[in-house]
Amino acid sequence: MLPRLVQEAVDHTLTLVQAEPETIGKQLRGRLQGLWSSRDGSYRILYTIEGSKARRRVIVRAIKHRGIAYGGRHRQSRAPHRASMSTGGDDRIRTGDPLLAKQVLYH
Repeated sequence: MLPRLVQEAVDHTLTLVQAEPETIGKQLRGRLQGLWSSRDGSYRILYTIEGSKARRRVIVRAIKHRGIAYGGRHRQSRAPHRASMSTGGDDRIRTGDPLLAKQVLYH
């Protein structure tokens, strides 16, 4: 669950994304092609835009901290005595996660 202040900021950003998804966010490239990303402090809102201009849907796929939002390479520790640590979690974007995904419909 997101901290309360982050939730309020994300709600505001979602309102902006709903009105102008192409202006507020940026289109991702590479293996994340098809997704859009909007920044809200240290958090990223990852979403897709579906449908025609007349009846467009914005579907939020994930809201995650920027350090794990894109599921990139795992960094190894720079200290020689420390081993690289894995959280054991799934950092990939998950569609349909009830805690992270929220569908925003508009005309």
